[in-house]
Amino acid sequence: MDSPHNCGMQEKKKLLITGSSGFVGGYLVEAALSDGYDVYAGLRATSNRQYLQDDRIHFVIMDFNDPQALTTKLRDHKFDYVIHNVGLVAASSLDKLTSVNLGTLRTLVECSREAGAMPKRLVYTSSLAACGPADDLPHGEVRDSDPPRPVTNYGRSKLASEQYLREQTDLDYIILRPTAVYGPHDLEFLPVYKSVKGRIKATVGLQTQHLSMVYVKDLAQAFIKALTAPTTSKAYFVTDGDVHTSSSLNDGIATALDVRGIPLRVPVPIISVAAHISAWVGKVRGRYPVLNPDKVNELKAKSWLCDNKTTEADLGYRPTYNLQSGLDETIAWCKRSGLL
Repeated sequence: MDSPHNCGMQEKKKLLITGSSGFVGGYLVEAALSDGYDVYAGLRATSNRQYLQDDRIHFVIMDFNDPQALTTKLRDHKFDYVIHNVGLVAASSLDKLTSVNLGTLRTLVECSREAGAMPKRLVYTSSLAACGPADDLPHGEVRDSDPPRPVTNYGRSKLASEQYLREQTDLDYIILRPTAVYGPHDLEFLPVYKSVKGRIKATVGLQTQHLSMVYVKDLAQAFIKALTAPTTSKAYFVTDGDVHTSSSLNDGIATALDVRGIPLRVPVPIISVAAHISAWVGKVRGRYPVLNPDKVNELKAKSWLCDNKTTEADLGYRPTYNLQSGLDETIAWCKRSGLL
């Protein structure tokens, strides 16, 4: 498959990245520009472009509720490749999550087909949540061959999206399933950083939870490699390849902050109560929070380990950050930004 580096005097390959104004999306744009693509950032008219300041970026306003206009834009541009990164992480119901996570994907594919502009490859941002935790699996990690067992509505909506892609016979696709993603520009882990800065290293539950994580810059490189990898119609987990725990994550944050903290185990029932309160407050404010009753099902799972070996073998993906180097860079950004 063509690479932008092997095009000689030909034009650069046109790459559409939807959801480009989000945390991961900004890094996808940056990595694609560095790799020589002609990058089109798909976003809403109201999207924040704070991290999309490169003059080489072309902006495409995309309204998935207007298929006719979307079809016209796809016909006009005829993108070579597409990374579909639009996603909703938290909502009050499965229907709301599915309407975004599956709905936008279906609209994009159907409009591309209608426009006669199917890309050479579509890379879809899914999640380990689509498969569920590794609890009780005999090999101790989630593998693509394992039957999916999502424990959250977010995971179920991502699984529905994966199943839709597998039904498309005229589309070359790769599904990437990131694990917990962290890095500069992300605010989801900020409460954890603040807790450790306050000398409290909190973990959920009385049992050790095993985690897999990935630094956002490594994740972005996995996407770029997936665009032209000599494989198709497969799904891959993306991690840093190491086994972490909630405690080792807290220790890494403490090292980056140069503080000592007191370990504190928070029973699941207390987190559950906090999640219900958080959801109620979010409903009043009109914004559903990341900490919600459904999220508790993720927090109480014993293991989120998964197989990274096929990702490295098939995509040539090699993570360059370990947890400590990633946290050091992230915490430094948080400090420069006045967040810590």
